Amino acid sequence: PNNNFKLPRRVKGNLTETFIIKREEGPRDITFDKMPWPEVLGEEWKNDVLEYTKALEDLAMRMLPKYAEALKMEPSYFNKSFESPLVRLRLAYYPPVEQYEELQYGVGPHVDTTFFTIL
Repeated sequence: PNNNFKLPRRVKGNLTETFIIKREEGPRDITFDKMPWPEVLGEEWKNDVLEYTKALEDLAMRMLPKYAEALKMEPSYFNKSFESPLVRLRLAYYPPVEQYEELQYGVGPHVDTTFFTIL
């Protein structure tokens, strides 16, 4: 890719507690049921996270035609590319920190490599 570069390696880790789930159908066959769900949080929490993930995916799919229209393309332009989209959800808890050390972050500088990110 043109102008592709990597960010420098971080000196210190992130100051977060993070849980990530993802789904990538196809050859990698990554599904939500294969994620390492923390049993201590229970089935209700897992179901809540899956419901939230579904709501975000629905929102993302409703946004696709708007992206296409903004780029002067047909509203359905991205449909084929998102028939089975990669879904990745990061749930992050940022514990209170009185003072960050130099080069220390809740989540350090990074690049999101997906089509778009919903915060």
